[in-house]
Amino acid sequence: MRVSLLISAFLGSAMIASSTHADTGDPFPLQQLHETFRLHPDASDETRWRKLSRACIGFDVMPGYESIFNGTLEDGLTRGLRTDLYAAFVWQAASDTLPGAQSTIGAGRVNLRADALLFRNEGEGMGRFTAQMHLNGVWPNLSDSLTASTGSISDLDELQSRHASSLTRIGYTQSFLDDHLMLSAGKINPNDYVLANIFANDEARQFLAQPFDGNSTWPVSFQDHTMGVGLLSLPTDWCFFNGFVVDAAGTQSAWLGDEFGGGYAVSGEFGLLAEFEGLPARLSFAWCGTDANAETVADNDSGGGLWGNAYGSIAQVLLQPKFALWAQWSACDESVASNATNEFAIGTTIDDCFGREGDGFGAAIGWSKPKDSNAGDALDDQILLECYYRLEVAKGVQISLDGEVLMPCANPGVDDPTVVGSVRAMWEF
Repeated sequence: MRVSLLISAFLGSAMIASSTHADTGDPFPLQQLHETFRLHPDASDETRWRKLSRACIGFDVMPGYESIFNGTLEDGLTRGLRTDLYAAFVWQAASDTLPGAQSTIGAGRVNLRADALLFRNEGEGMGRFTAQMHLNGVWPNLSDSLTASTGSISDLDELQSRHASSLTRIGYTQSFLDDHLMLSAGKINPNDYVLANIFANDEARQFLAQPFDGNSTWPVSFQDHTMGVGLLSLPTDWCFFNGFVVDAAGTQSAWLGDEFGGGYAVSGEFGLLAEFEGLPARLSFAWCGTDANAETVADNDSGGGLWGNAYGSIAQVLLQPKFALWAQWSACDESVASNATNEFAIGTTIDDCFGREGDGFGAAIGWSKPKDSNAGDALDDQILLECYYRLEVAKGVQISLDGEVLMPCANPGVDDPTVVGSVRAMWEF
């Protein structure tokens, strides 16, 4: 009954606030990392290391699930279907805004996701079908956001979406060579394949701000959902190579993109994996090239020779099984940059704080250089600090307190520092 009421309320929203990036969360790699520590404590176990390394790069083969077509279909649906169903709401308030701007805003989402493990062949690979839908809302004014109210160049609430409802992921994934290579095709999120930070990629449970939940620099297609193909590969136990090729104009469609022609983006990432006292660490470098920016995508035009490059690097290390440190850097040519041309962030996350399963803490600080900082009305370089504590008040019910401090905000019309306080609630079904 509660789910029906929530869905009905969200479907009544005709439009919501604009957001360059949104809807990025994918919780499964981090869950698999923690599950591996719990079930495979032997640091010398080769199988354990493969599970840890796959989780670090988001190589999701649905461990612990059996294929749907292994036995009767009725039993297979029970064994091979994984779901992620939740409703999440965030209420934010800012200590200072631009003149006349809204200072308090609420946003919410109903997430409906299912992954079906169709088959698994030992020594070969697995096949998986994924479908995910979001129903979104913003209150009290559908066109407002605290990002615009405070003059921030980076989204302050990645839970907020520009679509009232959207099909965020749908497609088929096939792994090969005993789960050393994985190809996906359909409507994908490119950030799942390149520069994925499993400690800061889930806005429903972790950081809300864009410089930590992705980045503010890479081109328009990077954190949106669009048609394309993605690659994850582990050629050895110490390195990986990932990439994607996607349609940039498809980011404008809430459903299956029919706006091909506005350009494309192609990316590759090479990384190294290491193990320190049984705990994994990773370091990677990534490149992206595109012939599209926000204007060419909106006009469904390839840009008449436009081309731009983006670069990024990410480092992650676990000091304890539930205690991670990470750092990420990204840069992009101004002609195709999203909101900034250069950005650096560093942070930490702790899961199951104080021995409480489901609790979590995160803190991060980031610097962003606006892409139009050399214009006559130059924006300032922006510094953003974010901290959150997630409390599991009951099984499947979480309340998070989140604080963001702009010091300074990119827009000099907002006093420094500007504090944005958030209360986030999530119900898992």
